[in-house]
Amino acid sequence: MELTGRVGPSAQLALRGTIGAFGGPLKLDLNSELREFALPRTNPYLLSQVGWQTREGRLTTKLACRIDGDTLYVNGWGFPLN
Repeated sequence: MELTGRVGPSAQLALRGTIGAFGGPLKLDLNSELREFALPRTNPYLLSQVGWQTREGRLTTKLACRIDGDTLYVNGWGFPLN
């Protein structure tokens, strides 16, 4: 699968990877990249969850996740799913 799009007016999101067939065992190998996401867009959530807001700033990040058996791996860290 490959999916690209925008988040808000200027941020770019790209998802690339494979997803197992529906009805079969859970299988996922996905890489994502978010570029130039304006952090002030998160203020409604930040204010309600942590009582803090941002005035400026942009976020660019990459994330790799994979499900292998009963374990979710995110950027190399393993987390049991059960």
